[in-house]
Amino acid sequence: MLSSYEGRISKYSEATANKIIVGEWPAARVGSTPAPVTELSTAEFSTADATAAGALETSPLEQLVLRGDGLTTTSLEILTGRRITVRIRRQQRFPLTTPSQRGYAADIRGVDSGPRFHELAIRTHRDTYADIGLRDLDGSPGDELLVREVLLTSDNGVVHGAASLLAITDRLPADVVRALDTEEPIGRLLMRAALPVVRELRSWGRLPAGDFATHLGSALSAQSRVPARTYRMLDMRTGRPLTLITEWFSPHLFGHDPS
Repeated sequence: MLSSYEGRISKYSEATANKIIVGEWPAARVGSTPAPVTELSTAEFSTADATAAGALETSPLEQLVLRGDGLTTTSLEILTGRRITVRIRRQQRFPLTTPSQRGYAADIRGVDSGPRFHELAIRTHRDTYADIGLRDLDGSPGDELLVREVLLTSDNGVVHGAASLLAITDRLPADVVRALDTEEPIGRLLMRAALPVVRELRSWGRLPAGDFATHLGSALSAQSRVPARTYRMLDMRTGRPLTLITEWFSPHLFGHDPS
């Protein structure tokens, strides 16, 4: 019987409360269906987060993607039947600073096309990337912070999603950090590195597409609300946060009119 089998599993996924675990687990037991992922208290999030998490209904298929325990790329490959890679829109690194340090004021999340993390991942529109790294990733001044924005694209060139990622680079394996300059998604890279990761769902629902709109659907505007989620990845061995990721998905994945 599957429920009585005990052995070494090289790759697994297990949902526990709001945590989604992927990686290696020695002598793990394969048992009954794990408890479903649950939302965190909306008191921990901004108004936008509370709206995204609860006020707008989502279909069962959307919830499978937004709340499910699989890799994002795997979900997209199942839905599209295509190989999924990433197209890097922006990638930069800088040291974390505090308000008293020189250079802090210049870190205004994006300077170019405007910040997006305030829409789901953080609690105040005045936060800088450094603020998020220090608070949500438990970073320390001097840690190197990676900011990465990508489009999730199939092998026929169609964009099915977009993602913004913050990561503390010295907590990631060196080969993973190097490979982030390629078209490989971070989840796939961490699986290959056999790094046991806890994925902690922070919020999910629908959010404005922002300046990803033109990539997610030709009929979308910046105000169009699309399926989205935010989660952290934590090192299961140490409990330290590795990344904070917000993902937006194209409505065409779920058969919606992209408007």
